Amino acid sequence: MTGLFNRHYVELPERSNCMPIEVSYNRTRAVAYAKTWALKRNPNYLNFDKLG
Repeated sequence: MTGLFNRHYVELPERSNCMPIEVSYNRTRAVAYAKTWALKRNPNYLNFDKLG
């Protein structure tokens, strides 16, 4: 079970008939992403501020 908590599995839509693939977790990149978008809106996602 070495490294069990450092990995997760994803299913890609184009591979829906296949087994999930293993994707390694990069903590450094995750922290950098969080620091970038924690206090501002990511323009790649819709802005729902004025909806509801």
